[in-house]
Amino acid sequence: MKDKPIKTFYTYKELEDWAGHYAEIKKSDHEDENKWLIFQLAEERFMVSLDDLDEITPVQNGIRLSSVNMNIMGLMNLRGDITVIADLGQIIGIRQTPEPDKNQRILFINDNNGKNVGFLVDRVEGISSLDNQQISIDVGSNKNDISQYIKFIAENNEKPVACIDIPAVLKETWNH
Repeated sequence: MKDKPIKTFYTYKELEDWAGHYAEIKKSDHEDENKWLIFQLAEERFMVSLDDLDEITPVQNGIRLSSVNMNIMGLMNLRGDITVIADLGQIIGIRQTPEPDKNQRILFINDNNGKNVGFLVDRVEGISSLDNQQISIDVGSNKNDISQYIKFIAENNEKPVACIDIPAVLKETWNH
């Protein structure tokens, strides 16, 4: 739409045209794609939907809780809210206590029950799009100890990546 010359009075039709121009919704070329955060635990690649993610922060000081399950690392104050920090790698059973590393991050997840929870991960790779054609294995009912926390396995950058089942992980976190 070309710029209109400046004048003091616009007709209703002109205003409606301009409003329509600025209110256009830009549609994605790939509407069936979703955005995913890809991260590592130990040497494995995982992902969560950006819809489930509130925030990502570097590891900060918190309060260690010694009398709780080892999956729970401690508490942290996140903008005035007390947040439980858990080790996602221990919850899903792929590692023991991790060594501190400058690449570690905490992923804060939407709980939808008013509970705040952050999960320690070893390294964040980045954000990527994924369409349904990239899903190679739907775990479905073939679940074992580790795969009970996995929704499906997909391919990203020609490497496998497992999608974390957030409700299952949250349930396990609060059951301990």
